[in-house]
Amino acid sequence: MAETLRERMKNRSEKILSEKDSKYKELVSKLREINPKAPLERGFSRVLQEGKWVRNRSDFDTEKDLQIEWKDGEVHLQQQTRKYSSYNLNYFFLYLIN
Repeated sequence: MAETLRERMKNRSEKILSEKDSKYKELVSKLREINPKAPLERGFSRVLQEGKWVRNRSDFDTEKDLQIEWKDGEVHLQQQTRKYSSYNLNYFFLYLIN
């Protein structure tokens, strides 16, 4: 009887540990998915202005400095003098991003 009880407790403990391990692995996987740096690890870059992601072309302001971030570093680009037309400045920034 005591052996049966020990065996049942051991099996139950192993089951609980296995369930906890599975849950842990699931949570780690979800954290990796929502990690804001994950796209950078896959080769993408991120454009920021004033510390905020520029997610759409319409949000990009040619009058502001920008920052480009890659997985291995970042570069800060400052707005140059206003001698360039908006068209040329747009082209300049888009050229650097591409």
